[in-house]
Amino acid sequence: MAELAASVGASIAERHIQTRDKFEAATLIGSGKVRELAASIASTGSTVVIFDQDLSPTQQRNLEKELQVKIIDRTQLILDIFASRARTREGRLQVELAQLCRWLDIPTRGSRRYSIASPAPESSPTPRCSPRSIRPSGF
Repeated sequence: MAELAASVGASIAERHIQTRDKFEAATLIGSGKVRELAASIASTGSTVVIFDQDLSPTQQRNLEKELQVKIIDRTQLILDIFASRARTREGRLQVELAQLCRWLDIPTRGSRRYSIASPAPESSPTPRCSPRSIRPSGF
């Protein structure tokens, strides 16, 4: 994780590890760990906390509200790396689509592909978001 963070110019001030039998639905971590992180943030002056675990949008929002810093999970960190290194227009569009799908919390896996430009038939399951789901016209 430290190497991923370093690749976007971040340095690790502290590391915290928590082992739980069951994740907290609201924040992923318990309220005691949230207080511990808040104290660490205050002492180090950190502006970002990176989780080596996927967070739901609700968990991310709750943690940002409690800790008053930006919260990034592993997937978002990797997308940020891709965004900073994308050189072609298609590459930038694929990264942007992946970021938007995460922001909208749209599932990215599925056996069927749909075009975002045209609505799915009534009987079809919910469309999945995939970089391959957007095709330029004329292809």
